[in-house]
Amino acid sequence: MRCHTTLRAGSSLLDRVGFVADKLSWDPADAPYHADLVAALGQSLDEAVRCFLEWTWQERARLPVVHPWLREACKEFCTGRG
Repeated sequence: MRCHTTLRAGSSLLDRVGFVADKLSWDPADAPYHADLVAALGQSLDEAVRCFLEWTWQERARLPVVHPWLREACKEFCTGRG
């Protein structure tokens, strides 16, 4: 489950399931993306992945470091990145 916190490009189905499940396990009161993530998951797993990655990318200035996996996953999943 190495991708549960930071997804990598070329992820497997299990990687994406673990990644989204990890984000959904956080308390919705502490997760401003939660409602959008649940709605996106209603469309598809990949849409939920995209939703969280785009939210994280928009918040990247607040991160201590931008993990290289985040950059690569965003290139694969996010709108306007690549």
